[in-house]
Amino acid sequence: MIKGNNMIADAVQDPLQQAWTLVETTGEHLYLTGKAGTGKTTFLHRLKAESNKRIIVTAPTGVAAMNAGGVTLHSFFQLPFGPILPDAPQRSNYRFAREKIRIIQALDVLVIDEISMVRADLLDGVDAVLRRYRRTDAPFGGVQLLLIGDLHQLPPVVSDHEQGMLSRYYDSPYFFSSLALQRSGFISIELKRIFRQSQPEFIELLNAVRDNLWTPDVIARLNARVQPDGNPESITLTTHNRKAERINQGRLNQLSTETRTFQAQTEGDFPESLFPVDAGLTLKLGARVIFTKNDQGEQRRFYNGKVGQVVAFGDDSVRVLCDEDSQEVEVDAMEWQNVSYQVDERSGQIEETVQGRFVQLPLRLAWAITIHKSQGLTFDQVSVDAQDAFAQGQVYVALSRCRSLDGLTLTTPVANAGIQKDNALQAFEVARQQHVIDPDGILKAQQRYQHQILKSCFEASEIRRNLLDWQRMLSLNSMVVNVPSEDVVQQVEQARSLFETSEKFLPSLQRYCEQGLVEEHEPLQQRLIKAGQYFAEPLSSLSHFVESVEANTDNRRDQTRMTAVSEQLKLSLRARQAEFAALCEGFSVRGLLQARAKALMSAGKKPTQRAAAVAPAELPYPDLFEQLRTWRKQVAEQLGAPAYTVLTQKALIQVACHLPANEQALLSLVGIGPKTVENYGKAILDCIQSYADASGIDLANYRYMDQDATATGESKASETSRARPGSWQDSLSLFKAGQSLDSIAEQRGFAVSTIEGHLAKAIEAGELTLDALLNDAAKVEAIRDALLQTGEAGLKAIKTKLGDACSYAEIRWVKSALIADGTTNDKSP
Repeated sequence: MIKGNNMIADAVQDPLQQAWTLVETTGEHLYLTGKAGTGKTTFLHRLKAESNKRIIVTAPTGVAAMNAGGVTLHSFFQLPFGPILPDAPQRSNYRFAREKIRIIQALDVLVIDEISMVRADLLDGVDAVLRRYRRTDAPFGGVQLLLIGDLHQLPPVVSDHEQGMLSRYYDSPYFFSSLALQRSGFISIELKRIFRQSQPEFIELLNAVRDNLWTPDVIARLNARVQPDGNPESITLTTHNRKAERINQGRLNQLSTETRTFQAQTEGDFPESLFPVDAGLTLKLGARVIFTKNDQGEQRRFYNGKVGQVVAFGDDSVRVLCDEDSQEVEVDAMEWQNVSYQVDERSGQIEETVQGRFVQLPLRLAWAITIHKSQGLTFDQVSVDAQDAFAQGQVYVALSRCRSLDGLTLTTPVANAGIQKDNALQAFEVARQQHVIDPDGILKAQQRYQHQILKSCFEASEIRRNLLDWQRMLSLNSMVVNVPSEDVVQQVEQARSLFETSEKFLPSLQRYCEQGLVEEHEPLQQRLIKAGQYFAEPLSSLSHFVESVEANTDNRRDQTRMTAVSEQLKLSLRARQAEFAALCEGFSVRGLLQARAKALMSAGKKPTQRAAAVAPAELPYPDLFEQLRTWRKQVAEQLGAPAYTVLTQKALIQVACHLPANEQALLSLVGIGPKTVENYGKAILDCIQSYADASGIDLANYRYMDQDATATGESKASETSRARPGSWQDSLSLFKAGQSLDSIAEQRGFAVSTIEGHLAKAIEAGELTLDALLNDAAKVEAIRDALLQTGEAGLKAIKTKLGDACSYAEIRWVKSALIADGTTNDKSP
């Protein structure tokens, strides 16, 4: 037997420990069931307190969610209350806050308590949300499910109309008919030891009711407990709210004793539908009450479901004498919290965050409560009014609330005719036996889980798609990206080579994982450490490069698409980088899950301040572009309007390329009309003239002739002012013929700075040597050192560093020479 099997075999002897092992060390979906009082809720509380996985707890109703300390399925997953049909368009219309998306992407386990009340279509709705935001077609997005409940208790609510629609897709309304759950499969564990009842005769009777075995003997034994007026000392469990309220109010009105009303205090977001007790709680001396919360003090004087009688009032408190006690209990107001889930930025853990508080006495009138609200509670004396029971589960829940048969009373007889058998439940109970697991099955599940976790580290198909989508999007918007396209291509090629290497390890990884648990396989551990060391650094470099790329455009659709593609790639890279960094320390399930989840949460974190946009890389005058952007931002802030309404990004780029010297030249540019010139023409032209004066540019003779100009958008200027292929080659021919730069500029009608730029292109293309323009070795060396040391994309930082010792043209020429000989691939201006 492989090492570790003994521990697993021991765990299987205890169903609760078996459930713990499956949740903590595998990725298998688990249906944890059992009769009433078998410890399902206790297990959930332990899991919340001690699990190493990231967990959220949900339930189908507000009452159940409050009891479980979680949130409702509908609210967390933002699902409609009506039918959720598999082919309905509403399944793709979810809009989630960034924080919730981060939680979903980092989630390990989704707990759904009281699963018996969850419909199949609701569970498939959860599946759709998880797959959408975790970007995978795996059932439930690869999240592990822990489904807790008893199908013999309260069933899902479905109207005849809803059943007509759902029956086209589902065999039954129950959760086990979920299409996603049928696709994924699950393991079933049944808890059999009953803690609530100890009387064999009563347990046997309850089991018969639970299993729908309504024999004449069972009916006779139950009907022997009938007392039409009930037991005045017991609590009545009834099917509907109106019945419980009528009984309570009637009994309260019969008392002629002192009356007090206690008003609840609420804070923050705490919807009325979640109120655990009445906001205005009216009590009288002698009133029967039930505690709705456990005592948080050391003495544990009361618990949720304990029954007693009001014997005195304090200023803000009540004194209660419980049925089984000899001493009174002073009851003060207690607090309930409405929680949501948030991310702890320091630890990366999913934390409960309090959205609202409700403070009130933890008491409810207890002559009667509904069977629905009694779920999970325990009483010594119970009167059951099941006359209007509409499902077998209601009867069983009501009867099983009582500790003993002696404390049980029925106000009306039960009859077999009043309870319908559910064939779907009976068929499922038979089929459920196929979902149990043995020690060898647990070991294989652990191996599968560890292989799945590691496989996701080395698989690269999704991240390659993200990378190619990102490259494609940048290439379509090259004029609004702050890095040269050549750099992007180079990084993508390097990444593809890296990922090809990682995927070559997958066959070996599977063979290793089939041999046993990874933590106990020393050769595999060593290989994983080496893999972590090999991949961590290049992934970090790639991630930093992607993070450095900025693409900004005023086209909202393009900007939205670019942002979405970029964010998804960043998310994938950060997670992958974190995974390999964790592997450098050796593999552990907990370590890898924590590293991945923390990276995912960090990548999805909304920045506190948006990074400053960077000027497009191909612009000849990026400093002017930035000055125009700053001017535009100031005008927009004064107007209280979006920046693009002043001047679009496309228009800004054209202005920074064409350097219009007058209003007529401004009007020739796409996106600039008479109204724009009227409002902002003088300010734009002043900005251009100021920049030209500082840079020595002759606006009267300037023509933007770079052949890449059309990438900025077609100009409305005449054909003679458009770029034409061979422009820099013409300048080069004249230079090689012996003409000076001034002469070439005059002959061609350009500014000298334009001719300088043409010759820089010639150097970069290898058609001209640097010393033909700059034959000063000391100056060349100084510029070269400054370029390599600063690594700045623009030339302004170099010029500032070198001062008047060199010109912009000389810096550009040296940079072109470095590009030509492969010393740098930075082609930014």
